[in-house]
Amino acid sequence: MKFITTIVFAVSILMVGCSPSQMTIDEDYLDKIDPIGLYVIGSTQILDNGDVEHRDFTINIASNDIPKIFKKKGFDVKLLNHTMSIKEVFAKPFGTFYIDEKKVAKVAKDEGCSTYLIVYFAYAGKLDAIDTDLSAYSYCSLYGWLGSSKDADVISSSHTALNSFKDFKFVNAKNFLNSSEKNKYKEFLKSITGYMFEKIAANPHGIIY
Repeated sequence: MKFITTIVFAVSILMVGCSPSQMTIDEDYLDKIDPIGLYVIGSTQILDNGDVEHRDFTINIASNDIPKIFKKKGFDVKLLNHTMSIKEVFAKPFGTFYIDEKKVAKVAKDEGCSTYLIVYFAYAGKLDAIDTDLSAYSYCSLYGWLGSSKDADVISSSHTALNSFKDFKFVNAKNFLNSSEKNKYKEFLKSITGYMFEKIAANPHGIIY
């Protein structure tokens, strides 16, 4: 998945965000995508600043939350991040990015998955410390691709616009009266993820939890 544009256009798209969308799956595919191999990526926009602590924090949240989201819909999700490093499938040239979906698809197939799901957290903006070794970013955009592990063809894709952490805290202030900034940020990332997948219908042959 490679986006080749002029620097000015690429930067403006990354910072402002494309039209937001939620992932949907055609009813004819619902009983064919299970099990799903999940690979999560995270980086700052424009250029990857190498914030490993934040990247790992994000990946851990998504790796825990996304399988739960799909389990409630009757799908089984297998984690793939342990099978290969981010550098093996992801590159971040200035103002764009590249993901080797064919490599992810092959690993998903080797792990017995019918499909692969790549979820990319792209965060940006001011840094604010929320723990001794962790900072939060002002904004985060989320990309998702679901494809066949057999041939890497994309079945569905989605992209949320830049979401504001500040706005999230303001809207949900009553829910976080006694919460730490770290927990608020965790819930912020989970809310973006939940929004992306909430329109996916249940697996007609799966066990709904």
